[in-house]
Amino acid sequence: MKIHVKRNQTEEPMNGLPCVHAQDLIRQQSGLFHLPAVLLRHLEQLFDVQNFLPYISSIDAPIADVTITSICDGGDPPCGPDGCLDEAQVSELNKLYDNRWCATYSGKHGGWESSALLMQPFLSEIVQRMQLEQ
Repeated sequence: MKIHVKRNQTEEPMNGLPCVHAQDLIRQQSGLFHLPAVLLRHLEQLFDVQNFLPYISSIDAPIADVTITSICDGGDPPCGPDGCLDEAQVSELNKLYDNRWCATYSGKHGGWESSALLMQPFLSEIVQRMQLEQ
């Protein structure tokens, strides 16, 4: 499959996916995400870590995965050497990461456009195949 994406007023030929421009847009959108400083400092204290940023840098950050999974399964919130996250912190993390995931794929600063670039070829193929079946 050969795809062309306009980038800086020029054509960028690509073979298949992933689309480089879409990945740039996802990074741009994701770069806008920041945990509130108070929550970040609390996580560093709670888990006895000098810098908690590496643990939140990916789209599926470990702290979000652990927090959401444990609560979803009826378990306890994550704990560190200095205690556990309380319900308010878990709720705040869930809301922050839910917003981050939504913005990553539908946000105004690159998320929506990246989703269109990544999904359009796939969805077009599905529509074409469905039309052939009629």
